[in-house]
Parts: sequence; structure tokens; C-alpha cells
Amino acid sequence: PEGVTSIANSAFRGCSGLTGSLTIPEGVTSIGNSAFYGCSGLTGELIIPASVTKIEHYTFWGCSNLTSVTLPSTLTSIGEDAFEDCRSLTSIEIPSGVTSIGRYAFRQCFKLTSVTFADPNGWWYASSSFATSGTSISATDLENTTTAATYLRSTYCHYYWKKS
Repeated sequence: PEGVTSIANSAFRGCSGLTGSLTIPEGVTSIGNSAFYGCSGLTGELIIPASVTKIEHYTFWGCSNLTSVTLPSTLTSIGEDAFEDCRSLTSIEIPSGVTSIGRYAFRQCFKLTSVTFADPNGWWYASSSFATSGTSISATDLENTTTAATYLRSTYCHYYWKKS
């Protein structure tokens, strides 16, 4: 309900009976690790408000029936495995403020065929979350929504992505 400012770690973990689309209310500033892990009953659209700036590790892992996710322009990071196994997710837009994407964030999102980067410039990947440099990812590749989707869900999914 309105007035909630945070959703704790594992708050709804494994609640497969939680059904329908999900709109997190404006005012929620944090959503904990694994908060909606395994909520396979969530369907349709997930809307995350502008008050959220970070998606933690495993937050929406296994929400296999979500088809659409709207990320806020205020978002700065997407944690490891955040949307892994969201098998029905078809497209997503990565806002320009996002500067890090954790490894496996979109792994096993088999229907994810379109990823739009609001700012495709300056992205690179590395095998450590603490890396300060890595292998560059071509902005031209990330401008192609199909290629960007393939990179995030499989080709480079096991790396940490950062933006300079």
C-alpha cells in the first residue's frame, strides 16, 4: 500500500500464488535481495517507480510469467541475477542512468529479443564486479536491439557490465 518505503529481503520469496501484474508504489525506495524470487504467478507488467534507484541481486529471479518490465529513469544499477529466468520477458529498456548490470541479470530470459539502451555508449564488461576496466562493447552493437538482447541474455551474460 501507499506509505511503504521498503520491501525487505525475501519478503515475497517463493509466493507463487501471488498473481497478476505488479505496480510497486511511488515512495518505495528499496526492494531487497530476492524480494520477489520465484513469484511465478506474477504475470503481465511490472512497473518500478522512480523512487527506486537500484535493483538488488535475485530480486525478480524466476518471475517466469512477467512479460513486460518498466524501469525508472532514476535507476543506476541492476544486480546479479535480478531478472534471471524471467522466461516470458520479451523486451526491456535500460535507462541512461544505469551504470552497472550484474552478471546473469537476464540469463534464461529466452523470449527476450529486444533490449533498448537509452545510452549505448561507454559500456564494457569484466569478470569481477570490482574491475575498473574491461573489454569494450561496441555502441553500434548495443544500438541493435536484437544484438543487445543476445549479449545480455547469453553471449556476455556471465560478466559484470559497467558504463564509463
